[in-house]
Amino acid sequence: MTSTTSLIQWGWCEFFDSQVTAEERAGLAMARVVEEQKKYFRIASEQGEFWAELAGRMFLKSETAPGGAVSRAQYPAVGDWVVASLRPGEKRATITRVLPRKTLFSRKEAGTSGREQAVAANIDLVFVVGSLNQDLNLRTLERYLTLVHQSGAKPVVVLTKSDLCN
Repeated sequence: MTSTTSLIQWGWCEFFDSQVTAEERAGLAMARVVEEQKKYFRIASEQGEFWAELAGRMFLKSETAPGGAVSRAQYPAVGDWVVASLRPGEKRATITRVLPRKTLFSRKEAGTSGREQAVAANIDLVFVVGSLNQDLNLRTLERYLTLVHQSGAKPVVVLTKSDLCN
């Protein structure tokens, strides 16, 4: 992303714009999460791409940080729009807030906790791809379509290898 790229090209719209405060507009940048690597996030803004981490107050809510995120599902996910403090000289940033989401793909965390984990956010369209070979499982396809509908996105089913079936 170059400095001439606008937020609109990344999907910025009135839904997100209306959630930003005047104070945030004055001193911070709006950016989209384009990659997540454990506790680091690559964000794209009008000023370019930056590696970002969460502000201390955004970590899980605890006795020492009562204003933090309530759950792991509220941490930024790929597709989220965030408000960030940029440090252009370092190509680093600090995420201060995640804007409310339009859609959310989530799953249960690994292990026995059963907590929700955000996978991707603000996705409008999902391609569910399946092969028409002998491994096609309609129940699996139904589960994927259910997940897409639950996220708020619109599904598109793509069936490949039609030459392998009757």
